[in-house]
Amino acid sequence: MSGYQGVDYARIGLIWAARDAVADEREAAVSWQRHAERLERDLAACRGAAAAMDAGRLAQLRGLKAALEAVAPFDPVLRRTGRHHDSGAAERQFETAFADAHDAVARRHGVPLARRALTMEERAAEAEEAVLAEPIRRTRLLALFHRRWWWRGDEYRSEAGAVRAREDAARASRAAVMVATDRT
Repeated sequence: MSGYQGVDYARIGLIWAARDAVADEREAAVSWQRHAERLERDLAACRGAAAAMDAGRLAQLRGLKAALEAVAPFDPVLRRTGRHHDSGAAERQFETAFADAHDAVARRHGVPLARRALTMEERAAEAEEAVLAEPIRRTRLLALFHRRWWWRGDEYRSEAGAVRAREDAARASRAAVMVATDRT
């Protein structure tokens, strides 16, 4: 016997079927990818339209605010609340209604709540809390013999040293916010 056993048509059929299945799946994947890319383009266009609408509405509000200040500068609606927005602009009494209305709708739809204006003390406390919330990471080498603590990429020999450094940075962050807010 020469070792030739003939053509195995069943195996050839399985190979062709597998090849066709892979081609079909590849085609479906490419189709879904194109669909996802189309949706991403549509989403980007919608975000652009929303940003343009926001810019237009903000411009309208600025115009109305300027007109109101010119006509009735001592109206209680224009009174400052003592809080400042992230931009540094002082919050006016009429602006407080926005956050309450926004939050009511945001809670129903599960979106983030409005970023409210803060007093100088609240903003400084927020900055300090953000620094204190940063984790201190501990590493060990050779079980108990070589322990190190890391915070913001710096290495400390003791946990107390890392905690002190974090507290110092938190106080500095609080002071920096207080100084920056005094300038505005």
